[in-house]
Amino acid sequence: MKVEVTALPSYESEEEKFKDKVDRLRQRFFHSISPGGLAGDRKDVQPASGFSLRAEHLWKTIKENKDLDLPAVEVMVATFRCEQIAKETFSRLKSDKTWLALRKAVKARPEPKFRKKLISILKNSLSQYDKEATHFKESIRDEKRQELETEALKVLHPAYVDMLRHLHYTALKSFRNRLVKRVKEASRDGFEASIDHIVKDAMHQFEKGCKDVSISKEWDASAVRGILLCDIEKMESKTKTRFYKVYNTLKAKAVRGVALGIGGMAGAGVAAAAFVGDWDAVSAKKAGDVASTMLRKIIKRHMLKLDNFNANENTDNRANGIVDDLVGETVDNSLDFQNASDTANDSTANDLEGDTSCRTSPARRRWRFSFYLIVGLEVAI
Repeated sequence: MKVEVTALPSYESEEEKFKDKVDRLRQRFFHSISPGGLAGDRKDVQPASGFSLRAEHLWKTIKENKDLDLPAVEVMVATFRCEQIAKETFSRLKSDKTWLALRKAVKARPEPKFRKKLISILKNSLSQYDKEATHFKESIRDEKRQELETEALKVLHPAYVDMLRHLHYTALKSFRNRLVKRVKEASRDGFEASIDHIVKDAMHQFEKGCKDVSISKEWDASAVRGILLCDIEKMESKTKTRFYKVYNTLKAKAVRGVALGIGGMAGAGVAAAAFVGDWDAVSAKKAGDVASTMLRKIIKRHMLKLDNFNANENTDNRANGIVDDLVGETVDNSLDFQNASDTANDSTANDLEGDTSCRTSPARRRWRFSFYLIVGLEVAI
């Protein structure tokens, strides 16, 4: 079957050309079996009596050939128009003023109500598409709408990445501040557990923030989450190392300072504890508790001076500079310590007053008292 399409000139503006062209076509019909006619060039010309059988055979061939199956006109029109509407809507989204303003703002700082604003922008674009494509075939309309939404989310995704960057910074800063605060409390009791708790809080804060800014299940924050966890672990490790180094240095020098202070007060304070035997250990334990409290205060006071405590910097010199004064400070505080130890021993001394069987040499009393006191300090702190 041969199909030929001929374009005719406009009858209104080119009447002569139109008539001339029509006349030539008419001649081809009149002389269809002649050379140049409609049927004259065909090699398999069929007589009119066999036309019905020929037409039936052609139609059967067309039906059996699946490649010739053409969609309905409704489907073709819906596909073409919905694709066109989707392209126009997508183009408007990329140049939307509200979107461009949000994109610019989120590059510089975290944007309040980011998720709500992003949903509004996407919803407006899809609403425009729905309004223009509402009269076309539903299945085609929905398919093209889904494609439009996928492409729109790709355009909006960079703003989401910027918000993740802000969440990473906020979580890391919060972790660092709480970590430094915990360090300044200058206590090893529960230090490891409290740091682990701070890490969990920081990661929970980040996870919650990710949910608050995401508008698609396809948006993944795992890469930024991994970077944050790595940064936190590095900071945690360095801080723990520095903390223990500074704390142990302060503790060691403070204990030695108290030991020297004991020598200064032995003539007065220890001499007042005129007893021997098991009572020496009891009194030294009480005095050790008091001294331990004093040491904790001294260490904490000096740790609080580390206002610029930074795990990334070498704090050895800073720590040594602080603890150099600890010996003198503990000696200066020996009077307070002496009074406290005397108070702790009052009841025992009163009970033993006049009991000559419990007396021993002053030198021996000072030595034993100092020994129990140092042991008490080491155990207490």
